Amino acid sequence: MQQGISTDDELAVFQGLLDATTAAISSLRPLTATNAVASEFAEFVAVLRKQQTSLTDSLATARRGDRAATDSAVAKFSDVFQRGIALERQLDNSVTAQP
Repeated sequence: MQQGISTDDELAVFQGLLDATTAAISSLRPLTATNAVASEFAEFVAVLRKQQTSLTDSLATARRGDRAATDSAVAKFSDVFQRGIALERQLDNSVTAQP
């Protein structure tokens, strides 16, 4: 996280992202993707679950005050988050391209 942000603010950001990710997973769970996008959809949900795990790790390490572990967990989250954004765009393009 940025220098100068309090631990409480950092925890609030992680918790907010975790809550949003958990809500997204819950919203997607009852959906069934068409055959044309089923693999992309499954990969997207899997990436959201990895994002959820990374955020849980970030919260745990931040609560312990372990800056190095928190920075590592945030870096992992960032990678997974970027992959999720790319997959969301790919999935969106695939869905909108269908007749």
